[in-house]
Amino acid sequence: MRKAKRAAARRGRPLRIMFADEARFGRINRPRPCWAPIGIRPEVASQLIREYIYLYGAVCPKDGTCVYLIMPTSNTACFQIFLNVLSRKFARQDILLVLDGAPNHRCGDLALPGNISLLFLPPYSPRSGKTAMSERICVGIGHSMGRLQNREIRRFGRSSTLMKPRSNLPITGGSGLGGRG
Repeated sequence: MRKAKRAAARRGRPLRIMFADEARFGRINRPRPCWAPIGIRPEVASQLIREYIYLYGAVCPKDGTCVYLIMPTSNTACFQIFLNVLSRKFARQDILLVLDGAPNHRCGDLALPGNISLLFLPPYSPRSGKTAMSERICVGIGHSMGRLQNREIRRFGRSSTLMKPRSNLPITGGSGLGGRG
């Protein structure tokens, strides 16, 4: 943190501290029981569907500024795009971005923008865990995949990288880290 403060002071820019995380939102359909007369077993066609979108978000606790981006996957390329968007949004400030230790945050292929410095949380820090951080980032953004996508389409004017929901099945939330959730 001291290193980021010194770098910002050298450039004559303010330092903005932000916390970032990613979250997975999606749906999994489940075949449900249905009514049938006694003695008749109905045949119901079913297909297990799994659709996910990933929300990358960063929040500044000082002023509540929130930057988010909806992406189709959680990988280094998508994280790089998120860093580039964050860097352009705060081009006149230096950013100290506090992250968890996800592999795509530490990848060697990552080209860090000039005004962003990364600070990684210790491996086991339960008070600042990914679930709590994801919930804080996602507050007020929307309640369904469709609402998230519509807001993103209005913001950027395109939907080429977004997945489109195919039905109104319930939406489930989870963590994008480690494939669990």
